[in-house]
Amino acid sequence: VPEKLGIFSLSSGGFINFLSKLNIPIYYKDIDDKNAIYSLINNGAAGFIISNPELLMQIIHENTIE
Repeated sequence: VPEKLGIFSLSSGGFINFLSKLNIPIYYKDIDDKNAIYSLINNGAAGFIISNPELLMQIIHENTIE
């Protein structure tokens, strides 16, 4: 899903939590902003479909506890 649909935010924690309770995972598409990815991960996004996987891997490596 995109982050926004018109005036409606589809990236809020409440939206993600609501759909998660219905057993519907949320995958976001075409997110290229590092801060937006951090926010979506913290809000409970199930995954991402992006054209820049290196950015996502960088974020994962920065936040992985070894």
